[in-house]
Amino acid sequence: MGRKKFKKRKCKVLSTGVLNTTEDTVNAHLELVNLNSKKTETVRFQVIDWVPSPPVVLFDQEVDLSPGETMEFDDTLNTVHYEIRIKHPGSKNVIVNTFAADADGFTVSGLTLTQDQLMRICAPLIENTGC
Repeated sequence: MGRKKFKKRKCKVLSTGVLNTTEDTVNAHLELVNLNSKKTETVRFQVIDWVPSPPVVLFDQEVDLSPGETMEFDDTLNTVHYEIRIKHPGSKNVIVNTFAADADGFTVSGLTLTQDQLMRICAPLIENTGC
């Protein structure tokens, strides 16, 4: 019998692109889940303010997602143009979705991006050497 070949997973950096807040937007909201039943996965994400030059990191968090765990995070937005950048472990079992939320915690229409809508970029996280 032949040996199974496993692809070595490489982390990837995903981005929402620069988003324009609406008058209802108060928070950037992320929801993460690890569907793997055996392996802990690490995800790092940043919320970036693009109004100043150079851009400024408003929120920078790295989390370990245990098997079967889900987490959510909110960051208050005091900017007009922001981006969410995610260092993803490359596992198909880790899903990250991003939302904009209003003051009551409800999703702002038009600013929801599921993981398959996020762009894979070559740029590293800000103030980081990359994957």
